[in-house]
Amino acid sequence: MTYNKVIQEQWHPILGKEIPLIEPYHYVKLSKILSPPKLSPHESECVAKVLPYIRQKVKMWGADVLIAENIETLVSEDDNKESMVNESQDLKKNPLSQFDCIASLLASAECTVAQDIFRTLSQFPIAFPLVMPELDEAGKFKVMLPSFIGPIIKWETKPGTIVENHLFNDPFKLIVAIRIGTLMTSNYMFSSRSDPRDEYGKPHMISGSIEFTWLTQETCSVSLWNQVFKNYYKETNKIILLANLHGDALDYPDQIQFLKQFPSSFLVFLMPEYSENELEKLKAQIGSEKMVYGYVGDKKKEKYTINTNNLTHDKTLKKVRMMFKEALQIDTTDIPPFNISELKLGKSFQFAEDIELSASQLLVNFVKENTCRHIKLYVMQLQRNQQSDDGLQIWENNSQLQVLTQLYKFVLKLPLDKRRQALAHLEKEISRLSMIESSKARNEAILKKEELRKSSLVNRSREDEKKIQDEIAKIWAEVDDMSLGLEHFFRELGQLFKIFSVNKPNDDIVLELPKLYSELLISGHTIELLDGDTGTISEAWFSAICKHICNKYPKLRIFVISILGLQSSGKSTLLNALFACRFAVSVGRCTRGLFMRLLFLEKDLSEQLNIDAFILIDTEGLSAPEKMNDPESEKKDRILATFAMGVSNLTILNVLGESTPALTEILQISIVTMSRLEKVGITPDIFMVQHVSERNMAKISEPEERFREALREALKIADEQDIEMGIFNTDCLQILDKRIQNGQLLKPFRPFKNGATAHAPPSTQYHEDVVNLYNCIIDDCKNSQNKIEFSQWYSLIHKCGKTNKERAELEQYLQDKNDEKCEMETRQTIENYIKLNRRSVDTKLTQILEAEFISKGISSESRDIINKHLENILKNMPNEGFSDQEREQKINEIWDLLQQHISKDRIIPIEEQIDKEVEDIYYNLLSTELYRQYMKGILPDLSKCKAYKRIDMHNLNFRFSQYVETNELSALTVRIENLIDNILKERDSPHFYPGIIRDLKSKILNICQNNYLPEFKWNIHLYALLKFKPKMISLQEQWDNENTQLGMLNQKKDEYLKLIDTRLQYGHTLVSEGHIIADYLLRVIHKKSMNAGNNERKDAVRNIAWLTCAESIRLKYFENLAENVQNGKKEAAIQHFLNPKRRIENWFVRTINNISSGDPEQKYKDTFRAEFNHVLQEIRNCQSFEEIKIFVNNYMIQVDKIDYKLDLDDQIAENNLKIFQDTIEIELETKGNNHPRDEPFQNPSCDKSIMERLGCTEACFWCGALCWGSRDHHENCDKTKIHHSSHQPAGLAFLSDRYTKEIRATPCHNMNDNCDVWYHGKDDPTKWGVAKAKDFSDWKFEPHCTYHFNDLMCWFFEKLHEDLATRRNLKPASKIDLEENGCLSLNYVDIISTLKTKIGE
Repeated sequence: MTYNKVIQEQWHPILGKEIPLIEPYHYVKLSKILSPPKLSPHESECVAKVLPYIRQKVKMWGADVLIAENIETLVSEDDNKESMVNESQDLKKNPLSQFDCIASLLASAECTVAQDIFRTLSQFPIAFPLVMPELDEAGKFKVMLPSFIGPIIKWETKPGTIVENHLFNDPFKLIVAIRIGTLMTSNYMFSSRSDPRDEYGKPHMISGSIEFTWLTQETCSVSLWNQVFKNYYKETNKIILLANLHGDALDYPDQIQFLKQFPSSFLVFLMPEYSENELEKLKAQIGSEKMVYGYVGDKKKEKYTINTNNLTHDKTLKKVRMMFKEALQIDTTDIPPFNISELKLGKSFQFAEDIELSASQLLVNFVKENTCRHIKLYVMQLQRNQQSDDGLQIWENNSQLQVLTQLYKFVLKLPLDKRRQALAHLEKEISRLSMIESSKARNEAILKKEELRKSSLVNRSREDEKKIQDEIAKIWAEVDDMSLGLEHFFRELGQLFKIFSVNKPNDDIVLELPKLYSELLISGHTIELLDGDTGTISEAWFSAICKHICNKYPKLRIFVISILGLQSSGKSTLLNALFACRFAVSVGRCTRGLFMRLLFLEKDLSEQLNIDAFILIDTEGLSAPEKMNDPESEKKDRILATFAMGVSNLTILNVLGESTPALTEILQISIVTMSRLEKVGITPDIFMVQHVSERNMAKISEPEERFREALREALKIADEQDIEMGIFNTDCLQILDKRIQNGQLLKPFRPFKNGATAHAPPSTQYHEDVVNLYNCIIDDCKNSQNKIEFSQWYSLIHKCGKTNKERAELEQYLQDKNDEKCEMETRQTIENYIKLNRRSVDTKLTQILEAEFISKGISSESRDIINKHLENILKNMPNEGFSDQEREQKINEIWDLLQQHISKDRIIPIEEQIDKEVEDIYYNLLSTELYRQYMKGILPDLSKCKAYKRIDMHNLNFRFSQYVETNELSALTVRIENLIDNILKERDSPHFYPGIIRDLKSKILNICQNNYLPEFKWNIHLYALLKFKPKMISLQEQWDNENTQLGMLNQKKDEYLKLIDTRLQYGHTLVSEGHIIADYLLRVIHKKSMNAGNNERKDAVRNIAWLTCAESIRLKYFENLAENVQNGKKEAAIQHFLNPKRRIENWFVRTINNISSGDPEQKYKDTFRAEFNHVLQEIRNCQSFEEIKIFVNNYMIQVDKIDYKLDLDDQIAENNLKIFQDTIEIELETKGNNHPRDEPFQNPSCDKSIMERLGCTEACFWCGALCWGSRDHHENCDKTKIHHSSHQPAGLAFLSDRYTKEIRATPCHNMNDNCDVWYHGKDDPTKWGVAKAKDFSDWKFEPHCTYHFNDLMCWFFEKLHEDLATRRNLKPASKIDLEENGCLSLNYVDIISTLKTKIGE
């Protein structure tokens, strides 16, 4: 519903009887671009008729429409204009003045809209009505101050230093221009400064009004700025405001009393007819010490006499400038600091409606009292502990959170119009508090950035730079801790909603708040879609809000627009200009995450586009400078881009300047991802907005071509990876490429600012470009065939990534494909896959369960088998017993029977299972020769297999090798070996499972380059299969031993045989049980002694100084290699650089296993004797069978894999205790004194904690440098998974110039992002910057903080580059290359000495 504002009769000629009150919902409603109206000179209600056009222009940052000369163009010229001019012209009214238009624009707007309008207009050098007439009440004035508080005004105090002043919040001084007497002619300089059309008369609403502006370089004349204010601003941060009271000051006492309350001084212009009595009356009101006088006319000869006949002469203007200088010097310290709440208004004055409400102010006060940092870190605990299961407990134990939530609920439960005002107030005040609180930290960050810049200029060490970067990151983290916004309140409510939905489903948070937020979203309020800190969506909360929108608008048709761009590239500003949004523009903190807004369309535009609303999505700035050292930032950027584009019909790519490489990299993954979204009805479309210094087609074509290359590359990737892209999407991307060719994609924007000053206004050209882009968006929407309903869209977000959604899409795909054979084969494949996995899981679980019985001791079934056969044997045993030979024979008989029982089901050997799957999958794929090689186990030599087509380039004197280069082959073999491990890790199953060969085949396909020859690809398959087979057999045997019945039985063979032997000798007697107990006690003693011996070996390794960390270990390794090279023995070093990972790991294992310090044998003996004596004494001390039972069973559990449990018959007589104890003691002493150690001590290399000291040994593909990460860090899920190294001369990994064949001395971090690189056998080059991000994103290529080895690697390269080149038929590095990269004249002794000092050896 639209409410109208009733207009007082005085203003009917320009406004009519009423005008619409523009509320937020109407202000942001989208419409067609309006044409300029053309009014007749005498047309009534002229201001009301031009307001819609002016309002739309202002929304889109076209404030130049309010320049008086432009307003004049809206009124048709009158041929009789000259006849209208007469002597009573001062009584005539201007039908369309600037002042009337601005005043009406603000007066017709609800307070939050008025604030938005002023925020936009404050970017321009315009005078604003601080006080203006009330439109609906005669004789009353409205004070607009509440709408004007807060916007930032900037000026430059010195080159590079810009001061920001928050209007009316930060210190200011007001200079007030007033007059006494009557203006006799409109030519006087002190009439309304805004209307050159004064020949038509003065504005209708001007009398008694007060206009104001700020005096900065943009609003001052050149002479006024240079001679007065430029020097003033060098010494203070206090802004100067200029207010102009229209009319005779003595006629408006309320206005004078109002202005006196500001820190103000007065420029008093005395008209020729003024009287001394009038002047004295004014002095009494203001005070003479606050006034500077100027005499208008040529009759008086005073200090500041202004001759109206010489207004344009500099002599006259100089007097005005001197008046300003004198006004600046007037002391205003006697006036209390400005506070709007303390202003006293006269009877004719009243404030415009303020966004501040008591409910919102209570919350602001609470935040202010506790600080933003405290609120964010210690009150809003739920969003910081989203994964915790103790959400309800956190809520109940956090009283401040309960208070905060209650205060916020008070705000949300206000009527909708008041709710919007309160939230606008909260947004403004909390942002201000955050800015104030974090200002010190921000300034520190700026100083540190400058320090970092200077350190780079003076070539300070990387260590110092890294330290400064870490300090900057720490400061930004502190700033982030103090940055509080409405999104944090929204997130906390989301967590509360999730908790209360389960625990308190009848709470108003669950029942009311989603509906209240849905009303806000419908009215144009911005909400957070994706949490910028965690990268997650509060699904339950968001879904609940959306459901209420669906209930109100069940068939709401939408078109979704997102915007992507680098941080601070003007994304939010562009959206604000396009759609009058209030997305946060960077005034201290940039947008975090994704924010959305729902904007409805005017009826005519809605009917034209066949939709009801636009959804706008603003994204976090990509590649933020404060995230430059965060390895996860690139991944986060890609996820953000993919998500935003994936849920949008149209994405606007906002690019600042002429460079786009980072953005095109993100596009490559985004476009491929969007190809999978065809079934949700969203077609990807893109506009690229580029902000350029000029519309130069030569400059524009380069990024456009780069963008086209990114699109082509995305499609190429899709084809290479066999991604199945539907015809629908493929067509869409091809259409997009055609649009690029036709020039329909790139939207060049001219400069945003009109000038280079600090507060230069947006340019007219920027507004024109905004309008053009808006029309393009409208056309794109009109032509789109994929508009969807809101319910579908929010469901897409809610279900994003869910398995059920993928399955449903597959079902729909099969239905649409309408191919019965394809559908049948697909379903059969899925069913077969499910059966294979079920069978695999069932087998695994059954084996583990059965093995568990055995691991806990002899199973009841096995016990029955043993006892049954023992019983039969003992019945027939001769009186003299069995001989040793007979007893051994009986033992073997029982053991064989036990094995036969457990392995009654035929077990297919693992080798046979592997061969069967290989036959099923590969028999018809591999050539007869290759399949024969597999069966015979002949491993192909990939270095001798042709991988590429033959390419001759005689004109370049260059021949492309058909064979894979050494470093690429090394990387390929490593990837093959890794993928075998990865398959088993993904399944968490280090054993064979049905379907594993199929999974292996799929993995092999993924690592085969598209341009490999087919025969070479099959050789890779053969190589991988033959590498896989022995590894799988070995792993299966290990797994079988630990997890199958037969494996566990074989592990316990010695135990079982001894048990059977003892029973055969002594039967089922206490003596027999005593022997068995003694045997198990000795097993535990031996196990504990072996553990002690093993630890002795490991401790010996841990206690060696150079084995304490990766740095010292690698120093020792490379020192040994370097010493050999220094002595002319180069082979070991060459072999290292041929295969760095394998060589250093083999050396480390060999070295630590050969360490002879420590005496594990003696440690074993000492431990055995101590434990033996302890056990013997404990048995002797037992006073009952129960005590023996407790001791024995407790002792058994002190080591692993000893599962004996003593379980004596309760009927045993205590008088047999002595016999039992003696049997155990005698058996212990008999066997314990000569107990053999029949197994070797464990090698230290088998201990994971020792191997971890070596660190990660993955080598860089390009230079061969070893990673400096922790061991297995690549398995992590966070940013620590990225490999990082101090990169070395790339020639150490045989990297060579493609044309000269010279191996290169340049390390990876010094390679230019724009240089071409060839790899993986690609025919075409790839830019280094693209290659890093696209194919080597698992590595960092920046200089590393651990750079101590850089000189040593350069020394190695200097000594070995000729030998390395010879090994690969390459040429040595040139002297220039060696010199430029620091690889000449290096001193070995100095390098090793420095390394030892830095590492601390």
